[in-house]
Amino acid sequence: VYYFDASKRGNAEETSVGLSGSISETLASVAQYHSDGATFIDPLGASNGGYFINAANKRVFFKTQSSLSAGTSLVSVKDASSNTIWSWHLWCNTALTDIKFKSKYDSQYYTFMNMNLGAHQAAFVDDGCNGYYYQWGRKDPFQQDKNALTTPFVNAYTDQQGTLEKTILYPETMYGGKSELEADGTTIYTDWWCAGLTSANLVLYGENTITDYTPVDFSKTMFDPCPLGYHVPTLAAAYAFRANSFSFADGMSTIKDADNTTIVFPLVYLRQPNIASDKWGNTSCYTWSCYPGAVNGYPSTPDRSAPRFWITTGGSGYNNASVDRRCGCIIRCQKD
Repeated sequence: VYYFDASKRGNAEETSVGLSGSISETLASVAQYHSDGATFIDPLGASNGGYFINAANKRVFFKTQSSLSAGTSLVSVKDASSNTIWSWHLWCNTALTDIKFKSKYDSQYYTFMNMNLGAHQAAFVDDGCNGYYYQWGRKDPFQQDKNALTTPFVNAYTDQQGTLEKTILYPETMYGGKSELEADGTTIYTDWWCAGLTSANLVLYGENTITDYTPVDFSKTMFDPCPLGYHVPTLAAAYAFRANSFSFADGMSTIKDADNTTIVFPLVYLRQPNIASDKWGNTSCYTWSCYPGAVNGYPSTPDRSAPRFWITTGGSGYNNASVDRRCGCIIRCQKD
């Protein structure tokens, strides 16, 4: 039997967006939005999806099936009015290991997980190696499957702007980021949350300033989806993937550093929030770093995109031709 601490939002204190890290509300119920396999939970009771709440200590208990070696579940706690207080992505995996990878740019070593966040395994066996997509700055996962918007995992989509409040209340909903601020009436889809053309969600993953690709003021936030002891990679760490040699087989790209250490990525591209423009392919993938600005510093007017590291069948690189923050990209967790 396991439990998670439902007295705190996420696993890092964060108040820069005006939201306390402590949960003061009374826990009334638990909702499970998704479990990738019917065998994840061994129910502790008939209510709350098999989860058990200790409201006094603000702990949520759960039991996994004895045969489970890998699986995930997205669950939330709700108040007496059935409003979501906070949600957690539970991830069980017995095959997680760390990889120490040397960057050819600064000769520093950075340590990463051997698989994508939420994956079942690192090697190509089936789609379980893919992990999940994340809209930049959000903590809740979305399925890789290109038809995911028709499955129970993602049961809502809107093309309108999201807010922090909305994403907390509806963690299963992808927000398309439709802009209604263009003077000529042009519809623009860029960021899932942007308060106009002159401000944006620059702080949600914690890295706000860089100097020569080195983080100046990074600190993990409550919106970082990585487990305790890990975080979304800094920009400097992401550059470590621009290594010396590459190989491609079975939808996977293997990157090798100067020490001949290898790290493997499934080539799952990215996804647009709305199913009409969903992207799917097996020749490239995009991964987020925690840095939101242009690679050479913030633009004069904050944009609504974020730089992304790209990997293809022919190589890899980091490109300040950014991806819209509304898009879903994979995350490879960096060790603290």
